[in-house]
Amino acid sequence: MFHAGKAWPAVALLLLFVSLASSAQHIYPARDVTEQGDPISWYGSRVVFVGHYTWPKTEPLGLYNDGTPLTKELPAPILGRSLVPRADFSITGCDPTSNACSTDTHLIAGGLPDNAEVKFVTTGTLPGGLVSWQQDPNKVYYIKGWFGHSFRLSATPGGPVVQLDERIHGSGAHGMSFAGYMQTMVFRAAKAMPFTCDPATDVCRTAEPHRLLNNAPFFVYSTGKLPEGLNVAFAGEFIAYCLVYQDATSFKIRSLDSPESSCSDKLPLVDIKSAGEGTNYLYAVYNPGLSAGDAIRANTPIQIQAIRGYPRGTVFSWRMQQSVMIPAITRAGLAETEISSMMVTMFAKVPAVTPPGDYRITISTSEDRATNLHPNSFQYTLKAVELPITPTSGPSSYPPIPGLKKWEEMMVSDKNGGGSDWTTTPMPRCANRKYPDAPLGWIRQDGTVTLQDTGVPYPVAYNFGGQPRVWYYNDETFFKIAKYTNDPSWANCGIYIAKAMRDQFLFQGPNSVLPFLYFPWTMVAAYHWTKDPSYKEAVVKIADAGTAYWGWVGDFGMREHAYAFERRLARLDVTGEPDYNLPYFAEATIAQLYGNAIGAPDRSFNQPFMLGLAMRPLIRWYLISHDERIPVVIKALLDRFWDQWYDQHAHHYLWDPEPYGPRCNSADCEKNYATSTLNNLVSPAFAWYWRLTGDDKYRERGDDLFAHQYDEGNPWNGKEWSQGFYWSWDYVYWREGKEAAY
Repeated sequence: MFHAGKAWPAVALLLLFVSLASSAQHIYPARDVTEQGDPISWYGSRVVFVGHYTWPKTEPLGLYNDGTPLTKELPAPILGRSLVPRADFSITGCDPTSNACSTDTHLIAGGLPDNAEVKFVTTGTLPGGLVSWQQDPNKVYYIKGWFGHSFRLSATPGGPVVQLDERIHGSGAHGMSFAGYMQTMVFRAAKAMPFTCDPATDVCRTAEPHRLLNNAPFFVYSTGKLPEGLNVAFAGEFIAYCLVYQDATSFKIRSLDSPESSCSDKLPLVDIKSAGEGTNYLYAVYNPGLSAGDAIRANTPIQIQAIRGYPRGTVFSWRMQQSVMIPAITRAGLAETEISSMMVTMFAKVPAVTPPGDYRITISTSEDRATNLHPNSFQYTLKAVELPITPTSGPSSYPPIPGLKKWEEMMVSDKNGGGSDWTTTPMPRCANRKYPDAPLGWIRQDGTVTLQDTGVPYPVAYNFGGQPRVWYYNDETFFKIAKYTNDPSWANCGIYIAKAMRDQFLFQGPNSVLPFLYFPWTMVAAYHWTKDPSYKEAVVKIADAGTAYWGWVGDFGMREHAYAFERRLARLDVTGEPDYNLPYFAEATIAQLYGNAIGAPDRSFNQPFMLGLAMRPLIRWYLISHDERIPVVIKALLDRFWDQWYDQHAHHYLWDPEPYGPRCNSADCEKNYATSTLNNLVSPAFAWYWRLTGDDKYRERGDDLFAHQYDEGNPWNGKEWSQGFYWSWDYVYWREGKEAAY
């Protein structure tokens, strides 16, 4: 993929970076090497499930790179840019004399194997008398021989060839989709430049020119220990530094206040207190204006030339960087990187009839397909795993819930629960709920809160600095309390918060908050409660154009991806419109969760409360799609959580379960525990799996988390209170059998 001796600049995007340098020796995190000896990395999963398959109830379409070209000079089939919903294979026609149909889809991995189960879609009428999904959503056919770009069908596995009726010519556009599961990967090249630091002068040096200008951001990593004063990138935090230019090979370092900050000469210098141990690496971001001119001019995209080794019939869809929704540039069905980035995401759909086993994959690349400039290749092993069958018999009885009374108390208590005011807890909750215009209370002239009408309502403060307040993680909580207690006044607090969110997005823009500040179900609930269409409008806007709306395949962005996933589901709720992006959000989440469940080396980050945040939209998607992989992945994750990350005696879980190194830079790796007030960000998944399968082990484990939610005291601020109710409603309803799990 990378020609030895050439420099490869890159630019930051999606809060991640890719960077390369002429003397590079390292990649973060290293996975393998190319045939030229260059390191190659990936996120996502090298596992794909095969075996039994349940078709979704929706029209069987995917998103493929067939859309509007990037430039007018090149037709769309050559340079695809936008994503188009279509079947896995386009059907160009059927010949009744040979009883064969044909496709013009790029067959990167060849045609489908025999007995692959397929369905047809059409905008008109299928030729030969074939039955479409539009006519009968349950109608399936089976491949009976594939040759070149043509194939025959049978009505049953291994049955006789379907005889096509020559009298029915068909009309419209046709397509064919097959039963299969996806594998999701991000190919990422991230070379780096070795550097050393002198603690006596705070000056750092590279052997080769670092090619960065003053105030260029960069990241660091070490094979041992970084110089004291520096922290590794991606170890649970996204830590960037700013270069203070000394000369072509030396620099000092300034520290950023936060990952979202910009470099400037006003930032403090890092005090380098030791030289560190091992080899230290600098990951530069070569941006115009912050990098040497030759670094920018040397920028050349990488083009995938060929993919070999995938199971027969595999089809591919591509995204830019590690997004779910932003299309990559493609030529003849194969992707290339952006000019200023070395990262591209692949969704590979593999036929469900593929035999389990290991498949050695080779991906060939160059800088120019026509001339095969600087050819390279890399390999990895794809593991096809037989999908276990999850029982869905459910429990035979619903025992009482330990801790339910405490949960109900914390829901409404005016001392420390949902009804508390400023006098008993920081940040008022819903004590003034009888007053719709000021349900959180009023403000005195001195800034304190009162339940006496001063004419100035206490504000929601829906912004980054307002995270301790009750809106953070609140979601549908006040609406749920209104229904649970049969007291509609609680909904006044939900509507008050929803108004602040709606106004933020409609007047300040859908991307006016950080990606982890979106809680769309507050506005969804307000929309259903009030029927006010402005809430629906805001939900649609943040799903389509909010910060990080595109999703995030790598598990480092699991939380932000989960919130983007929630926004897509919220959009579906208020519009009812088909959303062909949703399956791909689920694919990314499955890769994130399963990788952490099995301890795959592809994982890069793990904080269990974020796994809980990701499980919630995935389970909600299961209730819509019935994707049979989801219970398998959730079970694997819950098992590892209980066995390795949860203290069964102290009744809380690890904050950083990974050992010190690339995935954790805390001094308390593997030993610092989250407060038990986060238990209910995970407990509902146990209740759901028990409600689905009836396996009492998961009820008992979920009960343990739920019952000890408040062991460490009552929630201190509004955020902590809201976290306890974020989706514990589902826990209670699944435990009581009041909500379906399938």
